[in-house]
Amino acid sequence: MEQENKPVWKFGRWAQLETLLHEQVHLWQERVGKNKHKPGRVAHDKEFVEKCESLGLHPLPVKGSHYMPADGVFALLMKELGIERTQNVSDANINIQSKTDWFRPAKENGRSTLTKWVCPHCNMAVRMGIKDDPMLVHDTCSEIVGEKVFLVRHDGLKHTIYKGK
Repeated sequence: MEQENKPVWKFGRWAQLETLLHEQVHLWQERVGKNKHKPGRVAHDKEFVEKCESLGLHPLPVKGSHYMPADGVFALLMKELGIERTQNVSDANINIQSKTDWFRPAKENGRSTLTKWVCPHCNMAVRMGIKDDPMLVHDTCSEIVGEKVFLVRHDGLKHTIYKGK
């Protein structure tokens, strides 16, 4: 966000440097660690979490969000650099039992950014990151109908499919 005409991390410098160190631990694991990340595998595995904890970060396994502000070695470095813990965060905001991200509000579930497309004949639905018409043909319904059946954007309305000449 902008503050005094300069871009600043909206969660504060402390949280920004926590995030940077978190990403550096990913780099450490990739270069030095035993469990190199592979597509389809969890990026926040036991090795990653243990390394973060040794530096004072507190990420959740699998999820990766930090459930409380960093302490330990990280906090000592921040003190040495004169960077104070994020001021809008009080201990009351930190819920270690629920282990939610301490500097970001919880995201609402069920708010997909993907566009839903459906077959107008069988209502088979898919979600994808394409906003413009992907021109996808549903082969099964096309065989049954005897002509191409294209998926349409789901808008909750019934669609009349007009046949061309």
